[in-house]
Amino acid sequence: MTVAGWVWPANLRAALRHISACVDYTFDDWDWDAVEAALPQTDWEPLEHWYDYPIIGSRTLTVHLAHDDGFEPVGIRVEGELDEVLAARIETIIALLSDIRAAKT
Repeated sequence: MTVAGWVWPANLRAALRHISACVDYTFDDWDWDAVEAALPQTDWEPLEHWYDYPIIGSRTLTVHLAHDDGFEPVGIRVEGELDEVLAARIETIIALLSDIRAAKT
């Protein structure tokens, strides 16, 4: 199962923190540093240019991210050990953080 969407760049860290919390993983500054360093080298097309980041907690997820220069939203796909409940939680997180311009981290 895959959950996909986009979030505003200012909300990406909050999205990753909340998604990580869903699987009992603490997304910390080291995690953010890795994502922040990799994101500028990504592109929406082709999918091979997305950045893959593992989140390993009570379940294993892979978060795929892409951000094109000149195109503000960050693409996000989450794959892994997703059941219907976890997928719905992650869909809600992504939907909320694509709807508001700046979330508190």
